[in-house]
Amino acid sequence: MAHIHLPEGAFTIFWAASWWIIAIILIAVCVFWLRKVKKIDNKTITIASLCTAAAFAIFQVEIPIPLPLIGGVHMNLTPLIGILVGPAVGGVIVLIVNIFSAAIGHGGWGLVGANVIINMSEVLVGYFVYRALRRLNLDTFSKAGIATLL
Repeated sequence: MAHIHLPEGAFTIFWAASWWIIAIILIAVCVFWLRKVKKIDNKTITIASLCTAAAFAIFQVEIPIPLPLIGGVHMNLTPLIGILVGPAVGGVIVLIVNIFSAAIGHGGWGLVGANVIINMSEVLVGYFVYRALRRLNLDTFSKAGIATLL
């Protein structure tokens, strides 16, 4: 999965603040759900930490596209994160990856909220498509591949 990386200053202050507020609300829902509804175990924490490290490393690799306005895209593992750990833990993972990326200069702090929302939508689509494909008689690799492409 890849998406266009927006540089700092692409949005006005109003829009950057709006995306941050929406992202904070979404992360708060994820954390609330993880604390009150689903009790996470050590296996989930281990998989989540490995997904965070792998996503952060892949996130830093930019693929140049020779178009004047785009500049490049970068890979991420958000559908795989959704498939492996689910949407709530996936939301926390994409927040951490985007904050770490902004901290090392890959993207701006004003766009962390927008990038979290974009990445969370990718996590959700990957998770729900994979879950919907469970009813079909496909192997795990095919289900994951279809969910990632969609």
